[in-house]
Amino acid sequence: MKLEYKVVLYSVLFFPGAGYFLLRSRWMGWLCVGLTLVCLGFVMFEASHKSKIIVEQISRGELSATVPAIANAIKNTPSPLAFWQQWFVYGSLVGIWGIAIFDGYYRAKKRPLRRYAATVANRE
Repeated sequence: MKLEYKVVLYSVLFFPGAGYFLLRSRWMGWLCVGLTLVCLGFVMFEASHKSKIIVEQISRGELSATVPAIANAIKNTPSPLAFWQQWFVYGSLVGIWGIAIFDGYYRAKKRPLRRYAATVANRE
């Protein structure tokens, strides 16, 4: 399999920026991993906040424990993040993922590593 396809698959399937580690660009890999974890932290904070409110409503009997009722409550529960903050976090997450995929492909296509080629040749 070509290096550029491997880099894209690693970034798509495993974690954003995982393909950089194949290219031996660890700094960029750790940068993508760190930024993604920060964004996922905000997503988990929002999910935790909303779930606590919904669980309280269910335990008090204000909300039935059916899937449509819970889905409606998730939509209507206010977020601890402002609207622009939500867009920033989710947009950053998608942007980091996209940049990791396209930049990894570009780097693998334009600058193949001799060390990688040597390790592949040794395996064959």
